[in-house]
Amino acid sequence: MKTIFRFFSGVLVASTLGLSSVFAEWENVQTIGEPVARHEAAFIEFDDKFYLMGGRRMNPVSIYDPNTKEWSLGAVPPIEVHHFQPVIFEDRVYFICAMTGKFPNETGLERVLTYTPAEDRWEFTHEIPEHRRRGAAGVVVYK
Repeated sequence: MKTIFRFFSGVLVASTLGLSSVFAEWENVQTIGEPVARHEAAFIEFDDKFYLMGGRRMNPVSIYDPNTKEWSLGAVPPIEVHHFQPVIFEDRVYFICAMTGKFPNETGLERVLTYTPAEDRWEFTHEIPEHRRRGAAGVVVYK
């Protein structure tokens, strides 16, 4: 197994390739543009592009296209969103649990938030039960 660490203008990505020996190599990639600086955010791959999303403050989506090595900006979410793990289902990125607000008064989102990359569109969907409103440590699609 071989792990390649790629550094895209401030974002580190590790990808694992199934090879017989174990070792790691670093690769610096020169890009056009750069992502919006943020923390308490997530980085996810969808349809051959990478999306840096959320974080404290109202940040637009930073979109990286590895084919052109270019960063572009997407829509700003309708609410500050941080402390989440996005999950992809069908054509959307889902934020099932996340926090919003400034420290020390963060609150859990009341509704699931989605982002549709093809339309660069944010949308609130299903209500999250009050006792489940919190940040997400991990989210998966099951079956």
